Amino acid sequence: MVGQGNVLRETAEEATYQWNNFVRDFCKSSESQNYHQKLKVAAILWEKVKNSKNDKKFEASLVQKYEKNISNYMNK
Repeated sequence: MVGQGNVLRETAEEATYQWNNFVRDFCKSSESQNYHQKLKVAAILWEKVKNSKNDKKFEASLVQKYEKNISNYMNK
């Protein structure tokens, strides 16, 4: 039987893996090259994804979808 503490730890670990994979995939993407402070942009996008019912992974379409939220970080 898995205790409640283990369930919480596994959930927190899973969230950490999802975040790490999201950042990695964003930073590897060609879209990320248009932004300074890549980690800040990834965090803004992650917040949107995390609170949605969609898969917790980076997709290039997120950059367009949330362009207004991240436009301050575009390279000039």
